[in-house]
Amino acid sequence: MISIYGIRHHGPGSAASLRSALEASPPDVVLIEGPPDADGLIPFATHAGMTPPVALLVYNPANLRQASFFPFAEFSPEWVAMVFALERGIPVQFMDLPMSHVFALREGDVQETETHRDDPFTEIATLAGYADPERWWESAFERSTRSSGETFETVLELMRVLRGSKTTPESRETQLREAWMRQQIRAAQKTTSGTVAVVCGAWHAPVLADTPNIKATVDAALLKGLKKVKTQSTWTPWTFE
Repeated sequence: MISIYGIRHHGPGSAASLRSALEASPPDVVLIEGPPDADGLIPFATHAGMTPPVALLVYNPANLRQASFFPFAEFSPEWVAMVFALERGIPVQFMDLPMSHVFALREGDVQETETHRDDPFTEIATLAGYADPERWWESAFERSTRSSGETFETVLELMRVLRGSKTTPESRETQLREAWMRQQIRAAQKTTSGTVAVVCGAWHAPVLADTPNIKATVDAALLKGLKKVKTQSTWTPWTFE
């Protein structure tokens, strides 16, 4: 079984809803949208000296211009998921496309021309009377009085409709990321007959929920031949500023 938790990154309401959902139905495996390059650093999240805000730094030691930070606050849903799993001895790992591949893509393996892309979030926010999609999300989900189960079901169905309304395709990188995440879900399902909890940005929720309906060979073909570079990772202090 797959439980999809579509969240807003660093959303306090999303974090609270996620914690409630995990406590109500503890999973057997937790997968989090994040860089697998840093899987070995996850156990440090519950170390006595680790107090958010902190960030994971993943970088290419051969080209230091290639570096990405992944910050976490105590109200980040991903941080909540990590700590929840670690404190209960539940296997937990990151599931996004490794930065070793992402850096290689950004070196020129995939060159995309900037084009106009649909913005369904702005469109639905406008229909709801909001000029800012972030304020709409805050009102609709972060401050929602729904139960956690209802919240994530609503997010999933809404994102399915919004993605279905797009007239332009997702970027190549997004397609690769989602294919990789589906592969990680399939791999996790092979390790347990129980529930695999998937914590991801809301936009990815529908295509990850559809994993059982998409052939693994399709995703494998999309990912075949990806180049990679070596990466290193570390935890680093972070500030809100």
